[in-house]
Amino acid sequence: MKTFKHQKGISLVELMTTVSIISLTLTFGVPTFSGSRASVQRGQVMLDLADSFSLARSEAARQGVSVRVCPSDTGLACSDADKPDWSRGWIVFTDINEDGLLDAGTDQMVHTARFSAPGFTLTPDGPLVAGVLFGDNGSPSVTGDFTYCDPKESRTYALGFVGRVEHVSTGAGCQ
Repeated sequence: MKTFKHQKGISLVELMTTVSIISLTLTFGVPTFSGSRASVQRGQVMLDLADSFSLARSEAARQGVSVRVCPSDTGLACSDADKPDWSRGWIVFTDINEDGLLDAGTDQMVHTARFSAPGFTLTPDGPLVAGVLFGDNGSPSVTGDFTYCDPKESRTYALGFVGRVEHVSTGAGCQ
């Protein structure tokens, strides 16, 4: 058998071993990563919603004006659909005259949350469909539940009388 003093490259056995290890890592690692990503999204959406309500409550009390949180498809105005889609996003703005519109010159945008390709639904119950107005004392005009739902899991959160969002229940996913 002939040996070379300076071997260049790798052997076929080394190459096949490396390819096998990479394919095993990808086979078991990618599904775990996508499950983690969905779990992070679940928490992030509801954390952003809770933060938006908290911000609206504190801004209303701080400025002494009404502040509205409403679903928004554009990030510039409240959605005027009969059943607005909260999973696309929402806006928080001062609503001085409490007309539900972001009026140029008088109202001020406080926060915008946008989700371009959500892959989930965010459904409020009856009184919360069009949004929530926080009065100048920081109390919400309505209370109720929001249900976050994706193919793996659903979670229900309640907006209470003091304007806080609390986790109520977790269930199976929905389509």
